[in-house]
Amino acid sequence: MRENTLDLWSSFVRQYWERKAALLTGEQAGVLPRIDPNELFRAVVKCSGDFYRGGHQKVRFYVDGGEIDILEGGNQIVLPRNEDGSFEGYHRRMVSRHKVQDYALIVADWHQFDRALWDRLLLSLEGLAETVGISRSRIDTQVFLGTYKVTPFGVHKDSRSGFHCPVIGAKTLRFWPAPFAEKTPGLRGAHNYQQFLEESVLLTAAVGDVIYWPSDHWHVGESDGSFSVTWGLGYWLGDGIRQLIVETLLKVLDRIESNASAIPPEGVTKVARTLDGVDQIMKDLQRAASGEELRQSVAQSWLQHHSAYGFLKVPPLLERVDVPGRGVVRNKPAVRILASQIAPDSICVAAAGRSCVLPWSPSIPAIVDELNQGDPVAIEDLFAFDEDRAAITLMIEFCLQSGALTLEDVTS
Repeated sequence: MRENTLDLWSSFVRQYWERKAALLTGEQAGVLPRIDPNELFRAVVKCSGDFYRGGHQKVRFYVDGGEIDILEGGNQIVLPRNEDGSFEGYHRRMVSRHKVQDYALIVADWHQFDRALWDRLLLSLEGLAETVGISRSRIDTQVFLGTYKVTPFGVHKDSRSGFHCPVIGAKTLRFWPAPFAEKTPGLRGAHNYQQFLEESVLLTAAVGDVIYWPSDHWHVGESDGSFSVTWGLGYWLGDGIRQLIVETLLKVLDRIESNASAIPPEGVTKVARTLDGVDQIMKDLQRAASGEELRQSVAQSWLQHHSAYGFLKVPPLLERVDVPGRGVVRNKPAVRILASQIAPDSICVAAAGRSCVLPWSPSIPAIVDELNQGDPVAIEDLFAFDEDRAAITLMIEFCLQSGALTLEDVTS
């Protein structure tokens, strides 16, 4: 199955990747997993609940094209909840009880809240990663649902290659090539774009199909007002890792003791002539940028990013499991464990977007290579790599918690 998915991705990339929008049907649509609306609904409810409790999720709700303030405006009733039972139940509540007709709910990064779906996404995206590489920015997911007749924020483009997969109803997207949009300012952000239809391409996907478009395509969603639910995947272009490094650098800089003092009483003129304060800031910045703390932190983020195929938001760690003395573990398909020495006395192990730093042991890279073969491995064989069982135990424990390993047999 993995070989077939890789072949599908290779064919897709040759024909479409960052070239043109396309409707993928039949076998071609197999590049991405089929997701049942009920399992997607449960993930969306959990994501919405986390948003309501103050989590860093992005959830937006629009009525008649205008955005509604969900939390500060006291409009939490528009969020899906378990009592709705399904997307259709949620829709009935919106229409019959809350008298909402033209509405859109957009929920981002729902994949964090269902580990089984997350595992299937990783398995599917392994082929994309092997074909075009891992996004240096991020990969994320979205859900778009409602009865809106046109995307609430109008014709737009994102710095990402996009995929949309309807699970209820149909999904229609209209696209314009970048050269036309760049010379047509009236198109960008437009809700009424009838005069530009001749330059556009219209694609409609049924359940089981996939719509793909490149990052430079301007686009807008359309419908006849029927209820629909679509999940999306975004492969963002650019270099978001650099932004992470800058954020980390600022945290390190905050921990460096500053020699700054009050502006001298001589006033602005002397400050402007000497620039002593500026020079001190630059020295502190250089110290932070050249220090081992920053390098180790960036290395840890780098490994996490690559171990999750570019996803920045990943499911939480599983409950801690005591590593038995006997048994069998196996690496999950498409999940790769990464390990790199980040200091003379420590090594970072990353898996499924999580990482831990362990005392350096030359046996850990060898164990990682063994596990990444994908075959079942006896725990006692892993302990045989080194007399010091402590670091190996910690590594196995972390890999079980991250979801990279499964404990298949404890009776052997």
